[in-house]
Amino acid sequence: MKRFLLTGSRVMLWIWMVMLLAYQIAVIYAILWLNNPHLREVDRAADQYNPVWLILATLCLLAGFILYLLMQNHRKLAPWAMGLACLGALLFCILVFDLGRAFPLRADGNGGFYGLDGTVKLYWRHMILPILIPVFMIPALSWRKEDLPEKKRKRKITAKPKRG
Repeated sequence: MKRFLLTGSRVMLWIWMVMLLAYQIAVIYAILWLNNPHLREVDRAADQYNPVWLILATLCLLAGFILYLLMQNHRKLAPWAMGLACLGALLFCILVFDLGRAFPLRADGNGGFYGLDGTVKLYWRHMILPILIPVFMIPALSWRKEDLPEKKRKRKITAKPKRG
C-alpha cells in the first residue's frame, strides 16, 4: 500500500506542477503583454499590476519541486525542498487576495465577463493548486523506496524429472 501511495503521490505531484506552471505562465504573460500595455495606451499607467511577487512565488514553488526531485532520497536535506514549496504556497495564498482586488469581475459591452471571479478561477488557479504541491510531497518524503519492502516474487514450481 505504501508503494502505491508513493507512486500515486509522485504522479499527482507531476500533474499538478505542470498544471500550475501552465496557469502561472499564462497569467504572467497576460499581465505583462496584454493587460499592462493596454493600460499604458489609455493613460492609466498607475493601474498596472506588478507581477514580481507572482513570478517570485512561481519560482519558489518550482525551486522546491526541483530540490524535491534532486534530494528526495536524502532525509536530512529533503525538508528544505518541502519548506521552499510551502513558502511558495504561502506566497500564493497571500497573492490571491491581491489578484482579486486588481482584477475584479467586470462586464464588457458584448454581454461577456472578464476578470477573476472569486469562486472558481481565482482560488483554484492561485490558491488550491499551489497548496497541493507540498501536500503531494509528504508521502514521498515520508517513505523512501529503500525503506519499502521488496515485492515478493512468485516462484514457479516445476517438477524434477525422474531419473531412471
